[in-house]
Amino acid sequence: MKRLTALLLCAFALLPLLCGCAKDGDEAAENITFIAVIKAVNDNSLLVSTTDDVGFDKASVSFAEDMTLDPDFSFIAGQTVRITILPQIAESYPVQARAVAIELVTDAEAPETSAEPGASAGPEASRPAYEAAFFRADSTGNEGSEFLSGRILNQEKMAISSVRHIPVMTITSREDLAEFIDEGKEYYQFEQSYGENAAFAESAESYDDAYFETHALAVL
Repeated sequence: MKRLTALLLCAFALLPLLCGCAKDGDEAAENITFIAVIKAVNDNSLLVSTTDDVGFDKASVSFAEDMTLDPDFSFIAGQTVRITILPQIAESYPVQARAVAIELVTDAEAPETSAEPGASAGPEASRPAYEAAFFRADSTGNEGSEFLSGRILNQEKMAISSVRHIPVMTITSREDLAEFIDEGKEYYQFEQSYGENAAFAESAESYDDAYFETHALAVL
C-alpha cells in the first residue's frame, strides 16, 4: 500500500459555495432526519458529527420542547443516533438546529485496550502513515476555481454553504505532478517562496519517479 503525503496549498479564490440548507422562516420545508455520532453532550444540546450526506458535517443540536425521547436513553459521547430536526437551520459552523426526535441506533463502544504496553489500538492503528507539508500559493486572479474544478475529488461537498470544505486532489505520478504545476502556475504562485516556506514548484522536484512507486500525494 502506498504511503500518503498531504500537501496543504493555502490558496485564495477557491470555488464559489452554493446554498445547501433551509433558511430560518422556511415554514414549508419538511423536518430533516439523519444519522450522526454524538461528539459532546452539553446541558441543553448535543454536538454531533453526521454520517449521512445532509449538507453539513457537524451540528449543534438543541432540544425542542416537545422532543420525543426514549426515557431509558441517556446521551453518551460515542453513541450513534437518528436525529429528526426542524428544517430551520442556522448556518453557522457547526450549524445549529433543534431536534424533535432522537433515537439510539448503536451505543458507544468501550475503548479498546492493547495487549502490549505502549502499542496502539483502535481507530489510530488503522490510519494510513503520512507526511504533511505546507506551501503558500496565492492566486493570480479569479480563474483558479476553473483550474481546480476538474481535479477536485469532493466536488459535491463544495456546493454546501454551511461548511467550508477544503478541495481535495490526488497525484499519483511524476507526470501528473508536472502537469499540475505547469497548468496551475497560470492561476497560482507555485514558483513563489514566502519567508521560510519554500516555493511549491521547487519543493515538488523531490517527488520523483522512485517516490511515486511507494507514495501518493493528496493536495488540499
